Amino acid sequence: MNLRFIYAILVCIIYWMPGFQNEGLRFYVLTTLLLFFTIYELRRVYLRRTGYFFISPIFLANVITFGLVFGAIANYFLLIDGAYFVKNFGYKVIDEPEWLSYTMFLACMASLAVWIGYDSKLGENFFKRITSIPIYKKLYESEVNESRVIFFTLIAYLAKFYLFGIGLYGRIVSEEYFEAGTGFKIGSQLRVLGDLSFVTFFFISILKFRQHSFKMNVLFYGCLLLELFFGFIYGARSAFIAPFLIILIAYYYVSRRIGLVSLFMVGVSTYLAFTIVLDFKNYVLGKEFLRPTNTIEVVSNFNENQNRFVTTKKGRYDLNSALNATLISVTFVPETAVAIRQRDKIGMDGLTNPNIFITILKFPLDAFVPRFIQGENEFPWGFWFKEEVIEVNKGLKYSVAMSPIGWLYMGGGIWLVLAGFWFYGVLLKFAYPFILQKSLFSVLTYIMLLSTLYNLDSIYSNALIYTCRYVFIYPIIFWIMFDSKFFKTLKGRSGGMVNIR
Repeated sequence: MNLRFIYAILVCIIYWMPGFQNEGLRFYVLTTLLLFFTIYELRRVYLRRTGYFFISPIFLANVITFGLVFGAIANYFLLIDGAYFVKNFGYKVIDEPEWLSYTMFLACMASLAVWIGYDSKLGENFFKRITSIPIYKKLYESEVNESRVIFFTLIAYLAKFYLFGIGLYGRIVSEEYFEAGTGFKIGSQLRVLGDLSFVTFFFISILKFRQHSFKMNVLFYGCLLLELFFGFIYGARSAFIAPFLIILIAYYYVSRRIGLVSLFMVGVSTYLAFTIVLDFKNYVLGKEFLRPTNTIEVVSNFNENQNRFVTTKKGRYDLNSALNATLISVTFVPETAVAIRQRDKIGMDGLTNPNIFITILKFPLDAFVPRFIQGENEFPWGFWFKEEVIEVNKGLKYSVAMSPIGWLYMGGGIWLVLAGFWFYGVLLKFAYPFILQKSLFSVLTYIMLLSTLYNLDSIYSNALIYTCRYVFIYPIIFWIMFDSKFFKTLKGRSGGMVNIR
């Protein structure tokens, strides 16, 4: 009998079994089933020996999305003093643990849907169709020009330094620029150039591991230091960890070996991101923080603040506390439970949310037609969830993610969750072949897809929007930027332009 069928039956029996009087036990039995099913399926893929397993979308999605976000791994670590840790805004489900159990039931079924979608032929067929279009076929046969990589690296960091110097980078924003009405305009235009540094750093990492030349080593380590500096100043945990993930993936791509040093540095950067970097973010967002005219003063002031409270901070910085803080931050089981409770117990009537199902159907339009042309702004889902569903700290301008299961469930119940995660599996299979191509443009497309698929966005439609942009729009832009022979390559043998129909 098919193991997936047995797994589905077991999950349903355990969830609906009337003999379970202890919801906590049901919660952890379902967690255990999800963990073992995930390990079994990943082992099956690993034994195929198709290469790049440890940076494949299916491996990372299962470790991050199901292992951490939906708790197959994290739930065990968050069993503190005999009880599952629920974040302070999850008070609604503390006395109603059946919602936590239902969350794990949905996570188990969503995982099954992912694997069914992954093993379908749709993902492979999508890849073959798109890469057979003449313009994309030529794109993935093109080469990256080293000189252009260096040129755009300089442009990217000049943009970041300029924004930093005038007080418009990251969380440190000078009020005078907003009062003049120029702050957001300047920041938004130059930030696009600044964010280009992630692309150039990836190219430089690949070239460094291929060439081992002095020039590439200097560029590599210089860019790494700058990325860490700006990631810290921005107060963003993901931006601080991202450079080491890029290095890990680049080294694995070139050598097909896991770099133990880079793996260790991912761990160290994660520890720092959820301790010191997180404290810096909270410091600059705090009410007592005064925005200086010279942004360099901020780091010095933060250091003094740290020294002043070093005795109280010490416990937070030990490894166990940092691990708990990390898992609490990346796990969205309580948020999902609150979202499910809202739909099934309270109801969606009266909430000021747009139709979630229609939002999903609109993703092709949103991917190719900017919202300012459509005459609308993106709905603030995270703020809406905090204000109207969780109902905590009303009025404070911050967001709370509801998880993709929570969002899909509020939009259409279990059937929309299953359909959404089935198609997620299709996308994971679609993304994988890009890394098997012998082209840096193809690998860059893979990295961009990986950045949005390894950890499924709470707003599911965003993953679909970014996937479309990363496949159809961004590769053409980067081809123009990084291949000096772009226009020659684009011409057909007869001298005309390539027919892309």
